[in-house]
Amino acid sequence: MSTETRFSFLTKAEHFFINRNFLLLWSGQVLSTFGDFLFGTTLILWMVTFIAPGRSWLPLAVSALILAQSLPRFLIQPLAGVFVDRWDKRRTMLWMDAIRAILISFLLFASGILPIPFFPGGHLPLSWLLAIIYGVVFVASVCTQFFAPAQFALIGDIVAESELARASGWNLVVTNLAMILGPALASPLLLGIGVSWTFGFNAFSFIISFLTMLLVHPSREAGNAHTHSKGHIWLEFWEGLQFVSRNTVVRTLTISLMIAMFGLGALNVLDVFFLTQNLHAPTVLYGFLSTAFGIGSIVGTALASPLVPRFGFTRAFWSSMIAVGALILVFARMTNFLSALIVFGLLGIPNAANNVALEPLMLQITPRNLAGRVFAVLTPAWTLAYVVSVTLAGYAGSLVSWHVHMVILGITFGPIDTILIGTGLLVIVGGVFAMVSLRGITQ
Repeated sequence: MSTETRFSFLTKAEHFFINRNFLLLWSGQVLSTFGDFLFGTTLILWMVTFIAPGRSWLPLAVSALILAQSLPRFLIQPLAGVFVDRWDKRRTMLWMDAIRAILISFLLFASGILPIPFFPGGHLPLSWLLAIIYGVVFVASVCTQFFAPAQFALIGDIVAESELARASGWNLVVTNLAMILGPALASPLLLGIGVSWTFGFNAFSFIISFLTMLLVHPSREAGNAHTHSKGHIWLEFWEGLQFVSRNTVVRTLTISLMIAMFGLGALNVLDVFFLTQNLHAPTVLYGFLSTAFGIGSIVGTALASPLVPRFGFTRAFWSSMIAVGALILVFARMTNFLSALIVFGLLGIPNAANNVALEPLMLQITPRNLAGRVFAVLTPAWTLAYVVSVTLAGYAGSLVSWHVHMVILGITFGPIDTILIGTGLLVIVGGVFAMVSLRGITQ
């Protein structure tokens, strides 16, 4: 390929992906996001299949794993947003990638890749192994709480406002592709080559993300716009909190998503048990639910990216949320794996539309100097509801018998599908609340 042809190809690629900086940022997240989905699904399957199969406390252990990942969003991100608004966004992301790569590397030793001295058989006791898993997941999630608002703010700096919906769509493509491939490959890789390779790949993915971020160079004005301190940390946090509470759109987004997340946590904890108990399918098929959801999300993103700006971001947000809730109600009544797989795939379409609408809506409304703090107020609020949902679902799942059923008007309800019906209803309530609160707002 000649130099002129290569230059032309790169120019077209940069235009296709909005600009050079966004192309680099996006490409670095492709492998990293895939590694995260592979890692998360593998951990759950590792617990269910190898670490504690058949234990009565297993649902509680799975919910504890999700809590270890979710709690930092509530505990750390509010203050992380303050520091992100003070710090250089690119440098913050580089530090977080480096730390996460090191953390995941430590987990390799706990997985048994090498015999551990002073322990019987060279393996850690179960309690130690669980503690290390939860600890690594927790600290890695702490790093994510700095990385995510920094990335959110950096996109606002390197992407023009007219291109924000397209940027959101490209980011969702990364997530959706990772959601398709990561969970689907988790089970065969775990059973075929072992858990250590997955951990190694995830650590490697953060190194690739680090290297691509080194090549991102925002303009000097964008890089220095918000990297100064205005005063006391808590006063700066309070400034972001006041904006969230006073702005109608942001306040509504927060409350409606809190309502939805209060139900969705149960879906994430109980879906593997829904697979085995309600759908009567083996755990090896667990990853394919996420794969179907990812395929639906790819379709939804392709449709939503051009249509959502025309339809209106606020209207797209609440209408897609109601559609998500309705499909969860249908999914909860499934008793056949193939039917459930189709419904779960369809669920990804309105969910993608909801996500395409959400990020541009937030960036359009939020002043640049508050981007990190507003992001860091919204996410913990949603996470609080999610954490409560995960805790209650794990606790209930560990106490109830999967064989208990009730019959109402000739319809049989089991414990898991009943909880998932509640999930669907809560998501619909969140969408209706947004519809009523955002009436008349045309953004």
